[in-house]
Amino acid sequence: MLLALAVLSKLGLLVYLVRHRKAAFFRDSQPVFCGITIMGGIMGDFTPLLLFGPISDTRCHGFVAYLLLSVTVLYGPLASSRIGSGRSSTTRP
Repeated sequence: MLLALAVLSKLGLLVYLVRHRKAAFFRDSQPVFCGITIMGGIMGDFTPLLLFGPISDTRCHGFVAYLLLSVTVLYGPLASSRIGSGRSSTTRP
């Protein structure tokens, strides 16, 4: 129930972002990066589902790999925007 609520709230936020992507706030914050971040959050919500079922090496390795992928998709746009903004704001003495 909680998983469904978390995913539905993120999907609602994604729909809101797509509908209002021309608004000044979303246009300035790069809607593609916002959408990728929301999708990473949704992927992270589904990560615990990989723990259900019989114990196997594939399931254990798949859980870690999927968790790494979802965290990368979640925080990747933030890191890349910080790296890009850091390069443009450096000043030379």
